Amino acid sequence: MMCLGWSIVTIGTAFVKKFGELVAVRLLLGLCEAGFFPCLSLYITMVYKREEQGLRLAYLFSSVSLAGMFGGLIATGITKIGNNSGLKAWSWLYIIEGAISVLAVVWIWFGLPHDPTRAKFWTPEEAEVMAIREGQRQEYLGSQVFDWKEVGKAFRDPKVYTTALIQFFQDIILYGFSTFLPSILKLDLGFTSLEAQYLSVPVYFLGGVSFFLAAVLGDRWRLRGTLLLILDIFAVTGYAILLGVSESPGVRYFACYLIAIPLYCGPGLNEIWINNNMAPHYRRATAIGVQQTVGNIAGIVAPQVYRAAPYRLGHWCSLGSGLIAMALIAGQIAYLFTLNRKKDQIARGERQDDRKEFSGEGQLEFRYIY
Repeated sequence: MMCLGWSIVTIGTAFVKKFGELVAVRLLLGLCEAGFFPCLSLYITMVYKREEQGLRLAYLFSSVSLAGMFGGLIATGITKIGNNSGLKAWSWLYIIEGAISVLAVVWIWFGLPHDPTRAKFWTPEEAEVMAIREGQRQEYLGSQVFDWKEVGKAFRDPKVYTTALIQFFQDIILYGFSTFLPSILKLDLGFTSLEAQYLSVPVYFLGGVSFFLAAVLGDRWRLRGTLLLILDIFAVTGYAILLGVSESPGVRYFACYLIAIPLYCGPGLNEIWINNNMAPHYRRATAIGVQQTVGNIAGIVAPQVYRAAPYRLGHWCSLGSGLIAMALIAGQIAYLFTLNRKKDQIARGERQDDRKEFSGEGQLEFRYIY
C-alpha cells in the first residue's frame, strides 16, 4: 500500500502548477515513503539469522546506490524528450518514474508473503527448512502476539537512543553528500554539468561496493559497529581534504571517493546493528521505528547547511557529524561489551543473577554483537 501510495503521488506531481500544491504532494510523498526502509529491514529479520542479515540489507541499499549512479543520467535522458502532449519534460519524468513504481506494486502484492515462513511458493522441503530455522530463532523472533510491554521496554533501552543519534549523524552525511554530489562537482570543483553527472557515477558505485564488502565481512566476523567506526575515518578524512585543499580539483575529487566508502555503510550497518541486538520482534520493531524516525530528521538539516558553493558550511557540518557518530559508536560498543561481560560473569557464577527477564535479550546465550 505504501508503494502504491507514493507511485500515485509521484505521478500526481507531474500536474502540479502552484507552490502550495508542490508542498502538499511532497508531504504526501514523505508520508507514503517513511515506513519503507523500516518495514523492509524488519522483514529481513523475520527470515534470516542475525549473521545473515547484513548481506540481505546490502541488497536493499545497493538499489539506493544504483539510483544515485544512474538516476541523474536517466532524468537527463527523459528531459531530452522536451514538451509533449501539453506537458513539460520534467512532468514526463515524474509520470514515467511513477508508472514504473506502480508495476512494482503488482510484484510486491503477489510475491512478498505476509508470513515468509509460510509462503505458498515454497516446496515441501523448503517449507520444512523454514520451519526449522524459525524454531532455531524463536527467542530472537518472540511471540507473534503484539505486546505493549515490549514497546515500553524498547523506549526504556539506552541502546535505542544511542543508535537513533548515530543514525541521525550518519544520515546527515548520506543526505548531504548523495543529494548534492553533482552540485559539489559542478559548482565547487568546477566541472561542467555533464561531467558532474558522469563523474558522480563511480563515486556512488564505490559507496555501494564498500557496503557490500562491509556487510559480507560483518556477517562473517559478527561485527557491525566496529566496522562502522573504522569506515567513518575515511569520511572524516575526505571532508578534511575538501575543507583544507582548495586549488586541486583532482585531490578534492579523490576526497569524494573517501567520503563514499562509508556513505551507505553508515546508516546501513547501524540499521543492521540495532536489529541484531534487539529481541524479541516487537521490541525490535519499536527500536527500528525510533531509529529511522530520528534519522530521517537529518533530511531537514542537510539542505539547510548545503546552501551554496563552495558548501563549506555543509562540509563542516558533515565532518562534525562524522566525529560525533564515531564517539557514539565507540560508546555503544563499550556498553554492549559490558552487557556481554555481565552475562559471562553470571554464567560462571562470579556475579549474582539480577536479570529482570530471562527470554529474548535476557537469555545468557544471547550475545550482543559489536
